[in-house]
Amino acid sequence: MNEIEQLQTEIESLKTELLYKQADIQNILKRTMREKNDLLINGGKNVLKDFLPILDDLKLAEKSCQESSDLESLKTGVKLIFDKLNNFLYEHGVERIPVDGNLDTDLHEAVAVISGENGKIMDVVQDGYFLNGQVLRHSKVVVGKEDI
Repeated sequence: MNEIEQLQTEIESLKTELLYKQADIQNILKRTMREKNDLLINGGKNVLKDFLPILDDLKLAEKSCQESSDLESLKTGVKLIFDKLNNFLYEHGVERIPVDGNLDTDLHEAVAVISGENGKIMDVVQDGYFLNGQVLRHSKVVVGKEDI
């Protein structure tokens, strides 16, 4: 075999190897896309499954509201469910945004202004929440302003 034939054989070998590598890359991309789609479709499955016991408790509370006249036990039951829901949210990375002090536009949305100290949060209309340290929903607050 002369040098030209050796080089041609090597070129053919490299072409074949390149085709295999390209096929490998395509397979990796397809697998990655499938895994991404599975995560998007089923990613919330565990969270929703963890939420079902709270839904069961709410169903029992609704039944108790219709059957019981003991207001104190109903209040206690609702408080227990509320605490369970808050623990569930905390375990899944959801925390309430603090609203003490002055307006912080990165965390709060002023929905009304009343007479009071400039920029001070006077009331909370709707709680805001963090999800793993990032704002999930801004707190809706009433802010004070002098000279109203």
